[in-house]
Amino acid sequence: MVATVTKNNLRTDPQFGGAPYGNLSLLPYHFETNSSGVWVDSDHTDAVQVGDTLILGIIPAGFQVWECIFDVSDAFTAATTCSVGFKYIDGVDSTPAEDAAIFVPATQALSSTAIWRKTGIKAPPWFKKDAYLTLLWAGAAADAVGILDVGLIGIWKGSSLT
Repeated sequence: MVATVTKNNLRTDPQFGGAPYGNLSLLPYHFETNSSGVWVDSDHTDAVQVGDTLILGIIPAGFQVWECIFDVSDAFTAATTCSVGFKYIDGVDSTPAEDAAIFVPATQALSSTAIWRKTGIKAPPWFKKDAYLTLLWAGAAADAVGILDVGLIGIWKGSSLT
């Protein structure tokens, strides 16, 4: 027998945020080093080193990430790479699990200009609590000017834990 099946709570599902034009947003994050490899806008005065975890900003509770764009507009030191990830601000892992592949599936080169995007097959993560967007620095210590801009494109869904 063929049936018509309807999603539960169809009329009460949230479709838009607090703005009449919708709830699609881009969260921008900027990372730049000076000629000595020091992060220009950070609380640290030494050059970025292999193994450093760099906290680029906050992914706010209620944000669901659908797309990620990474733009290296000025190449960093030769042989530098990074992996992108996140850590919950409260230090307690949760859903979604702390998984770098949500953004880009592998380590990315920073030593040449490039644009990377999310290519892995992952369900769009819905952050139900605040998290830090992080870079794990690898390959070589920074010793040159470099610029990376990150854009997380997503939807504000609210931070309900249910």
